[in-house]
Amino acid sequence: MKRSSSLVCSLVAATIMGSCVGSAATMADDGLAIDYRQQVMKTKQAQTAAIGQILTQTVPEENIISHFEILLLATRQSKAAFAKKVLGGNSQPIIWERWDDFSARLARVEADLVVAIDTLRTQGVTNAGELAVTVTGCKDCHDIYKK
Repeated sequence: MKRSSSLVCSLVAATIMGSCVGSAATMADDGLAIDYRQQVMKTKQAQTAAIGQILTQTVPEENIISHFEILLLATRQSKAAFAKKVLGGNSQPIIWERWDDFSARLARVEADLVVAIDTLRTQGVTNAGELAVTVTGCKDCHDIYKK
């Protein structure tokens, strides 16, 4: 009888440990997901800042198209970065409640960036300020979706 009791205790302990390990792994994965999306958003912030420096003529304009292209890539990464519903970080839960609106906003920014890059390539930096305002206006989205 003692042997079967020991076996039961061992099975219960193994089940509890497996559950804890699974929970810890999920929490670690969630932390990585939050970190990833924060890194993507920091990339967008850095490129927006660099575009701003170029527009204020504090740095040369020769890299402006590259900064817009990196901003485009990071915008494309944003949708995937937020696709998994992981609460935490600076993100409001409403992102996943209103996913269609959130992803549509990202799609509009992406489309605007494609137009801006094409315009910069064909017309130069003459209208870069107007283009930057169109594609780097993060406030509308952040007012709703960021803590």
